[in-house]
Amino acid sequence: MVHFLFAILLFHLQGLALDAGYLSFDLPESQWECTKSEVRFVCQPTSNSDKTQAIIILNAKVAGPEDNMKLYLKHLRQPKMLSLKNKAPTPSKVIYADVKMIGPQQWVESLHDSSEVPHFYTLYMATRSGDLSILLQLSASKQQQKKFSSTFKKLIQSLRINSTFVAKITREVQKYQSPNSIAQINGSSSQAPQDITSLIKSPNIFAGLSLTNIMILVGLFIALTGALVFYYRKS
Repeated sequence: MVHFLFAILLFHLQGLALDAGYLSFDLPESQWECTKSEVRFVCQPTSNSDKTQAIIILNAKVAGPEDNMKLYLKHLRQPKMLSLKNKAPTPSKVIYADVKMIGPQQWVESLHDSSEVPHFYTLYMATRSGDLSILLQLSASKQQQKKFSSTFKKLIQSLRINSTFVAKITREVQKYQSPNSIAQINGSSSQAPQDITSLIKSPNIFAGLSLTNIMILVGLFIALTGALVFYYRKS
């Protein structure tokens, strides 16, 4: 019994953990890969056949006056205009838009049909934390959306805001909000002072223990402890 539990604890339980400093979430390690460019993350399936069927994009910027949950909800309840080359812009179909709590953080969640890519569903997750505005987009083709729905659901459940990091961003922003400051932040991360944008541009992607795996390990550790106590009492 004891040897069996030790074997389980040594089993590889890693998942892909994307840590953008301000936000982190979990993805299946062998099935997805993420790259970063400026303040944006792009995550795609590793399978060549799936690369064109799903994509996850994460953006963040210094929040401006237009960044609040009420306006996010209002904006995402409106159709987005999809513009394609040599074609007239077409409005997306808004399937739903609502506010939900994920842990202690409030998010606006909205599902659109053909808002970013024709015949793709895109799930938008928007929030403001401190002086940081965050937008997460999860897109999948209509043909393959069932295949990725479970991954998307688990990712959303694993969303974690790093309050310490966000507080650091907020402190830096406040330094530049005094009337005597030359640098004025107007909500665009590209126009924010360099020391603030450099913080947002310092994310990491690493293979680590996902929240689910941590819970499994805690459960196994408790079981192992109980088994050891029972073993030594018997002996």
